[in-house]
Amino acid sequence: MPIFEDVSTGLKEAMKARDEVRTATLRMIRAAFLLETKKDGSTTLADEACLAALRRIEKQRQESIEAFESAGRADRAAAERAELAVVQGFLPRLADE
Repeated sequence: MPIFEDVSTGLKEAMKARDEVRTATLRMIRAAFLLETKKDGSTTLADEACLAALRRIEKQRQESIEAFESAGRADRAAAERAELAVVQGFLPRLADE
């Protein structure tokens, strides 16, 4: 299943399960995907474009975690880690060294 459709399906399942963190994260991912589709007027995204958007979101979350930890906001850093885990669930595993 393409990543674009997988996120939409995951969002529906998270909403049914009332998983607030997963629902909010998947909505954020879907919004990033829709923003990309509006750039070229398409109705769906190729997996390469989805992966690029997911990598950007992953990088943003990692930077946010670092910023919150340096500011002493452990609660916000934990929330960002939860979102990062959802995002990384859609990314392929990188090879070990």
